[in-house]
Amino acid sequence: MVVVALITPFLFRPSSLLMKWLLPHGRALHNSDHPKFSDIDPAIKNLSVGNERLTKIYERVGTSGKTLLDGPETVAFDDDGTMYAFVKNGQLLRLDNFEPGSNTVLATVITTLPARALGAKFVPNTKVVYFAVPLLGLCRIDVGQKDPKVELVASKVKLDDGTWSQIRYADDVDIGPKTGFVYFSDASDISPERPAGDNSPSSWDVMHAYVLDCLRAKRTGRLLRYDPTTDEVQVLASGIWFANGIAVIDSEETSILISETSMMRPLRYHITGHERSKAGSLEVVEEGLVGLIDGADCNHGTKLCYVPIVSPTTMLMKVMYSKFMPRVVEGWLRTLLMMLPPSLAPKPQMYGGFLEMSPLLSSSSSKSRITRVFQDPTGENVSLITSVTEYGGKLYLGNLHETYIGVYDLGLASSVEKD
Repeated sequence: MVVVALITPFLFRPSSLLMKWLLPHGRALHNSDHPKFSDIDPAIKNLSVGNERLTKIYERVGTSGKTLLDGPETVAFDDDGTMYAFVKNGQLLRLDNFEPGSNTVLATVITTLPARALGAKFVPNTKVVYFAVPLLGLCRIDVGQKDPKVELVASKVKLDDGTWSQIRYADDVDIGPKTGFVYFSDASDISPERPAGDNSPSSWDVMHAYVLDCLRAKRTGRLLRYDPTTDEVQVLASGIWFANGIAVIDSEETSILISETSMMRPLRYHITGHERSKAGSLEVVEEGLVGLIDGADCNHGTKLCYVPIVSPTTMLMKVMYSKFMPRVVEGWLRTLLMMLPPSLAPKPQMYGGFLEMSPLLSSSSSKSRITRVFQDPTGENVSLITSVTEYGGKLYLGNLHETYIGVYDLGLASSVEKD
């Protein structure tokens, strides 16, 4: 016992080999700026069973019963209205021959990636789709070609001091309708990992990388911009606590919506527009949400945007961020949780939800920027919604683990009314 007592301080020093093995990304930081959150309103059940606006698209499979549509994280549409899905085993699927009566489609494999893509968007008037792969960076593929090849267009970015910074967690993508710039997020400097010996594309643990980033509280998320005409990448904004979904808000490309997951709030990045004094700055759109937000998408015509809530605030988070919790104790608790193996790490709570908001509404207005809330409070019907794609007045809901794509008819004519 005496020997253990003597050597323990040396083993658990930050510079010790044991600590570097247990905490390869460093200790949790003491952070006084905590997320604001609210409780779930159980009366809102518009994504529960019985709502005729909510349907699900499944794959029409053969006698083998095997489905390709497994974990459709991202849904994208080309200009012809053809639907594509990036699924968890790294495949890009084209979904054809939709049958309204059965809500089924036929799936065709376009290509297989080394890891799953988390966000994608087609370039207008083309068959070129840009997509984000955490381990690679920003990629693109022309699905109009007979034998399309995946191109890696950006894996690092040159900083102002001349050094190069690796893109470690490319997350979401959108295309500037006015300039053709490709905007994408680099969520964290913690890259996803996978178990030793498992080389399947679906084994990369994107969720655990997020958990580590959330517990560490080191704000390394960035908004990046790629110029296809020069092949140059630029950092537009940094210091974001997990920069997740992004979406250009309007057709004039004046600003971008960013889902800051761990702060449970959407941000607005000002590019140009009427508020030129704010150009290059970040503005908080709304705080006090019920949980962790993920992807983002906007309708340029209505200037309404949609953000999924992948999980509500868990009891563990409420305890950690309680005003009664000493900050030093909170930091140690988060550090200890970072040492847990992925199987024992905190898990998201079953829930399905997304928000509709009007981010261009002035911050001085007395109106809430959130126009409607949609949710299945218990996640029995839909759960763990990670992405949203607005197309033709409907919202297509992606997820990490299910074998369907959720579809919600937004009824945009009445979208400014509370549901």
